[in-house]
Amino acid sequence: MDQIIKVNDKKVSIDTSGLKTVSDLIEALLKGSIGSSELIKSVQLDDNLFGNESFKSTRTLSIVNCRNISINTIVDPKGAAIELIARMEIYLASFSDGLTEVADRFRAGAIEEANAMLVSVIEGLQSLTELVETAKEFSGSDPGSLKVGEEDLSVHETRLIGILENLHDAQEAKDWVVVADLLEYELGPSIDEWREILPRLSDSLKGETGQ
Repeated sequence: MDQIIKVNDKKVSIDTSGLKTVSDLIEALLKGSIGSSELIKSVQLDDNLFGNESFKSTRTLSIVNCRNISINTIVDPKGAAIELIARMEIYLASFSDGLTEVADRFRAGAIEEANAMLVSVIEGLQSLTELVETAKEFSGSDPGSLKVGEEDLSVHETRLIGILENLHDAQEAKDWVVVADLLEYELGPSIDEWREILPRLSDSLKGETGQ
């Protein structure tokens, strides 16, 4: 059976005889069709698409009976990380003022309205943590080696996740005073901290890319 192999939507010529898994194929493609600095974004085996979040398990999948195999890569991972961080900076620019408004609603007793606003806040912060993880992955760097000042980036992430967990617990307990205080006195300063972290993280990546 002839197999059709594509990398970034371009058909490539490669002898797949003897190749059994996705990992085998990628190793073969790294000899010419995929650059060593590129990051695998997705793998499609016939009608089954696998994103990079499941790539560890995807590597062991068999390609023997696959007719069409498509691999998409990020050619410039660090450049993609820098672009992603710029988007996060814009997103956080007006975030702190919104937190104060939500806290004031809770203190004024407008609980239903405040909770509706809080849902958006939490969703936004979850997106932030996901974007940071993606930026770290795109950077191609060891996450443990990324530092902001004297602290590892992971320290700031853990702090933010802890605040989110405390918010969830206080909301479940319907302790609106604690929710308001967490928003204004813990989450607000944490967001301000992230607004300083992101440009420095971007500068660090630009230094690695020579931009």
